[in-house]
Amino acid sequence: MEQVSPILEFGWNPVVEAVYTNTIMFPFGEMVAFTFLLPYINNRKKVLKTGVAGILISGVLITYSTFINLAVLGVDVMTTAQFPLLSAIQGVEIMDFIEHLDVLAVLALIIGAFFKIAVFYYAAIVAMSDLFKVENKERLIIPTAIVILYTSIIIADNFPAHLDEGKFALTSIFPLFAVGFPVLYFLIAFIKDKINKNKIGRTSENKSV
Repeated sequence: MEQVSPILEFGWNPVVEAVYTNTIMFPFGEMVAFTFLLPYINNRKKVLKTGVAGILISGVLITYSTFINLAVLGVDVMTTAQFPLLSAIQGVEIMDFIEHLDVLAVLALIIGAFFKIAVFYYAAIVAMSDLFKVENKERLIIPTAIVILYTSIIIADNFPAHLDEGKFALTSIFPLFAVGFPVLYFLIAFIKDKINKNKIGRTSENKSV
């Protein structure tokens, strides 16, 4: 417990800054990709309940994982380690028999990244099919894969450069897609709904007259 003390040593300002520059957009802001999957869900009544439950559970798991990493590694090591969870698991040793659990951690990260990329991949295909009016989505699979592969190679020369790109995206690009566009689309849909209701009301009044 000494590793996690003192709590709020510098007040709430660093917490608020970390939430804005990191936590809100990554990972929770990325959930905007699921909006492309909502039209294909049969039982839409459970979408809100399931979504909120997923956010709460993932938030608890991330908080618990961060607390464990901080308690094991300390602030200095955790802030400098590229993968704190991997560094923490490397120190696990039980009865001189159970060790090298970092392999399981890497495997879990790879599986999680696979499903994450799959959701983004599918969301990109759905978005492009709607934007370019392509009825057969399968025609976009290979071109999209080529674009993803090429951009993943040229986006950064090394891991520090990748982190710099991520910081820029979290504060400029992610808010646009995760907050800006959804709010804009909501306002457009709200205004169109109001206009349609006014037209229907006027039409019904004219018929009654």
